Amino acid sequence: MGDSSVHYSGALHWPHFLWKEASASSYRDYQMNNEFEQNGYLLHRRLIDSDTVSAWAALYASLADPNRVPEFNPVAINDDRMQPLLSLITRHPAILDAVEEVFGPNIALYNQRFVVKDAKSRDAVFLHQDTPYHIGWPRKLSAFVALSESKMENGGLYLRRATHIWGYLGDAGELNPEVLGPNQWLNAIDMHPGDVLLMHSACWHGSYAHTEGPDRVLTDIIYQPADDPSGKKLMRGTWKTNDHIQDEQRANMFIRSRTSRLKELQEQLDKQ
Repeated sequence: MGDSSVHYSGALHWPHFLWKEASASSYRDYQMNNEFEQNGYLLHRRLIDSDTVSAWAALYASLADPNRVPEFNPVAINDDRMQPLLSLITRHPAILDAVEEVFGPNIALYNQRFVVKDAKSRDAVFLHQDTPYHIGWPRKLSAFVALSESKMENGGLYLRRATHIWGYLGDAGELNPEVLGPNQWLNAIDMHPGDVLLMHSACWHGSYAHTEGPDRVLTDIIYQPADDPSGKKLMRGTWKTNDHIQDEQRANMFIRSRTSRLKELQEQLDKQ
């Protein structure tokens, strides 16, 4: 249990009884969708052309606040100054095409932000899944678009294969890799500017400490099917639900919860 070796998942095979009906594009879509469903993630190399990603990186650098004060999650940046750039990236056709291969033609946005390893956030991020921090249905994915190099040395991502199939685990926090089976191996992801990693929100993942090299700059754009009421914005196709959870409803969903109780206990400890 808890195999820590690094693996690469090979290509999948098209069922022979569908071969004669398949075009080259449908074969590729089938492979991509099934690789995502089996592994919980899918890496698209050079999906964004170099001129476009260089322009995004330059704009990010011009907008970044060197004096930012990290909040609860020090790697996350989603302040107002970054929203126009994030919205531009979020609507890029190549990214939406990749998401459509997984979810189909009707796609909504759940959230958008940058996740960075800069001078304010050099530490490792522990093994976790994102699903416990979301509302709505769990079928969501993150699109990590690399605006910089992203490797082990500068805080790159790692994932545990096929952990998404366990779904929501009933709580949030640091996960224990020792409970995993041999097919749920660790995959350290090297990314270059323009690469796009799609990751199921229930996939176990983390990131390494930044020890050397450039700041690591990735987007974390969360897409989902357009039939989920938690979607904030339609990105492609048509809405498949007439019910939409509003921001005020999100903020006032619980009268009391585990999270609110923990905050109360922490406030009591702080007063002592």
